Amino acid sequence: MPAKEISKFYEAVLCSPGMEDSVRIDIKVSRKNILLISRLIEHGLKLEENKKDPIFFQITAESFGELEQVREEFLKKGGLNEFYQKLKSFSELA
Repeated sequence: MPAKEISKFYEAVLCSPGMEDSVRIDIKVSRKNILLISRLIEHGLKLEENKKDPIFFQITAESFGELEQVREEFLKKGGLNEFYQKLKSFSELA
């Protein structure tokens, strides 16, 4: 399927009724996975190659902000904010 059609498909799905509704998710995740998910969210939002994916054309600045808040909430609830920042600074030195 051509990229333009895929983009229109994603647009239709993301604009369908109820997609803006907030949903409460109650899950248990290991701290290891909180760190991994946090890093994946952070890097996924920044990678230039992801911007070629048709779904990224539909994501608003507000959605990016929400994903960033989810990442921050995961770290906060896992008690990993400071640890994550130290890991991040360490990996930036490498």
